[in-house]
Amino acid sequence: MLLGSLAHNVVVWARRWLAAPPASCSKLRYYGMLRLVRDAFHISGLLVIATGGQVVKIGLNQATPLASALVDPLQ
Repeated sequence: MLLGSLAHNVVVWARRWLAAPPASCSKLRYYGMLRLVRDAFHISGLLVIATGGQVVKIGLNQATPLASALVDPLQ
């Protein structure tokens, strides 16, 4: 039960970060939990991680409709 609560809270927090004021991601503001997980969190891509463990670069599949909306929030 605690793991389910944690997962729910992480999705809520991520929704706030991804739906922040920039106009390019305004459509994410109206996504519910299920749609956010189904459409936004399942975009394929590539992470480049430095030797220290920090994420250096995020590459998203450009064929996905939401990839352009996630560029600004993920920077």
